Amino acid sequence: MVLFGAAIRRDDYDYALAAKMIGIWRKVADLILTGDYYPLTPYHRLADQWVARQFDRPEEGREFIQAVRLPAATQCEYADIFGTH
Repeated sequence: MVLFGAAIRRDDYDYALAAKMIGIWRKVADLILTGDYYPLTPYHRLADQWVARQFDRPEEGREFIQAVRLPAATQCEYADIFGTH
């Protein structure tokens, strides 16, 4: 079970974004939890990098790529992590 908690006392909390992200989670949770997993970037613990991974259910023709820009990453486009630029 995944629980969601909101900081309801904060004035700057973006409820619309939270609702959007929960909607995305509901669409892809089964891929993340039970699908095939492929890391797309090397494992690291550096705050200036991206982390990307693919979740796949080939029998259903569904996949999801998750790319996370860590706090100190200077690259603005995720395509850069794949060496396409």
